[in-house]
Amino acid sequence: MERRVVTWNDQVASKRRGIGGRFMSLSKRWTGFGSAKGASQANGTGQNSPNSNFDPSRGYYSPEAPEAVMRQLADYSFMLRDYKLAYNTYDSLRTDFSNDKAWAYHASANELAGVSFLLIPQVLSTKARSEIIDQKIEAALYSYLTRCSLPFGAVRSILLTVELLVGRGPGAAEDAAKWAMKSLELGVLSPILQVLITERIADIRQAEKGTGIMSLGSRKRQAALWHTLASALWTKLGEPGHAGSRLYMARTIVNSLCGRTMSVPFPTMSHLYSRLESKESNSDVEDEPLIDFDSAPVHDHMNGTLVDLTERPKHEELSDGFEVPDTGGFSTIEANHPNFEKARMG
Repeated sequence: MERRVVTWNDQVASKRRGIGGRFMSLSKRWTGFGSAKGASQANGTGQNSPNSNFDPSRGYYSPEAPEAVMRQLADYSFMLRDYKLAYNTYDSLRTDFSNDKAWAYHASANELAGVSFLLIPQVLSTKARSEIIDQKIEAALYSYLTRCSLPFGAVRSILLTVELLVGRGPGAAEDAAKWAMKSLELGVLSPILQVLITERIADIRQAEKGTGIMSLGSRKRQAALWHTLASALWTKLGEPGHAGSRLYMARTIVNSLCGRTMSVPFPTMSHLYSRLESKESNSDVEDEPLIDFDSAPVHDHMNGTLVDLTERPKHEELSDGFEVPDTGGFSTIEANHPNFEKARMG
């Protein structure tokens, strides 16, 4: 493998990095005196130019093509832990794959370029994370989901990025949690994978210790929130044991913030806690919404109190059973406000 890496690097990669290789790369985009779009229209196919080594009907390069040889060079360098050479090779191939419209190759090159860069033993600055890692993974996600319809590749690239960022220390934990939450927004995860990633976000947030006496920068409250969400997801999957362990971790974090046992101060979250506890104690309880927003009290910003919307005045019912309150054109919530009559009379 090492001999082949040296041979390919001297015979193929070095030539493509020179002036001749750059000219050949440009010739794929600009043929004759027109643009690549005009050249493809002149061919009458609207597909790749004749200079391309990619076979769109079969979806791959021939083994003797320079792009295939360079891809082997990048893969061999990655396996031999020469991550810098692997990153440079993957990064140079991205443009060729994009010009050839080889979107599966383009997506994997972006993914492995980002992974290789994270594996290089160097200090990872915030600028490098935003300009290199984020751009590479975003391009890989777009190609996997939009152009290739390969959600497995998109999820794999995000999970690899998350774990490698976590290994970079506390400075990259924020980006790791961000990418993990990004995976939940894709809409391609199974229920089990959703709850496992939710648990991973909670663990990442809990590991952020913060600095100083006040532990500035810690994410304990967010960790408690994600532990609670994981407990709710486990409850929906019928796993009260896992749900109870996550709920216990959330309560432990909340109690450690004040140094004593305390109740949850938010009514909606308190209702969620009580529902989860009842689910944990009795797994045969009939399924009900974990959070009933209709019966949850609403905060009155004018008086600084909670308004219970369930305590509404009785109204006359029609023959079909529907209640029609006389609100004078106002919404029901506005009509139930304590100062509604005063505001209505001017």
